[in-house]
Amino acid sequence: MIVLITPEYNPSGNIAFLELAETDLTSLSRRISKRKTIDGGVFLDDMGFSEGDRTLTITTLATVATYSGVANFIKNFNTYFCSTAEGVFKGTISGVKLAGNIATITFLVKDKVI
Repeated sequence: MIVLITPEYNPSGNIAFLELAETDLTSLSRRISKRKTIDGGVFLDDMGFSEGDRTLTITTLATVATYSGVANFIKNFNTYFCSTAEGVFKGTISGVKLAGNIATITFLVKDKVI
């Protein structure tokens, strides 16, 4: 189960839903840049890992309540909390895509709170 929460009072409430198997909450990457060197080699600059580099791709059944709730979040708030089995993340929703009865929500992580 995933819960999207606004940090301020929201008269519409928070959104809780079950994620589908296509949901991607586990993608991790490091801050690495690759540059060519004058001698024909490469230089890898590894700046480590940051939770802020993560993007959570949440796939769920698109009920009217879920879609209208996410649309309300996007229109009226700019920061959210996303609670998952792994923890609570602070970030923003960059978009929601509706395809038939499936909604895909893209959550850009700023930081891991818990």
